[in-house]
Amino acid sequence: YALKPSQVRALEHADIVFYLGDSFETFLPKTLAALPSSLKRVAMQIVPGITLYPLRTAEGFEPDADNVAGAPDLHLWLSPANARLMAAEITRQLSKLYPKNKTLYEANEKKLDTRLTALDKHLRAELAPIKHKPFIVFHDAYQYFQKTYGLDISGSITINPEQPPGASVPVRSVTGDF
Repeated sequence: YALKPSQVRALEHADIVFYLGDSFETFLPKTLAALPSSLKRVAMQIVPGITLYPLRTAEGFEPDADNVAGAPDLHLWLSPANARLMAAEITRQLSKLYPKNKTLYEANEKKLDTRLTALDKHLRAELAPIKHKPFIVFHDAYQYFQKTYGLDISGSITINPEQPPGASVPVRSVTGDF
């Protein structure tokens, strides 16, 4: 991904930027380094209490081509618990930066928490009948979702999620009993 010039200009005028982490938004560290030091940077991967899983390297899984070896899997928003922690951190940071809006940020966080609770309950019921049926995914981005809901993801079929599969794109084979 490459930022558009208008997006870089928006960052130049921002007070704060929230992002997952340097190993996920690989296009961002160089851009952030060129911006004023007054821009507050908040990486969600270091929010206290966030659960981080390593990129999978087991049979049937390959990390993205762009990921650094040993880096955490930063699809962390797919865990409702992580999503709540990120929302709380965003609320905390914005409330410090713009104290006049603290009540609004807290109300929005509460609304999000209510929606996440309902969604979590719905997903648990919807996925219960199929949770032990193995399946594969195009891109290994669902580890947090899988672990939250006890699903049986057996592998992924692509090395580079930026390139859709086709006749000219090598696709890994996945082994296992399906």
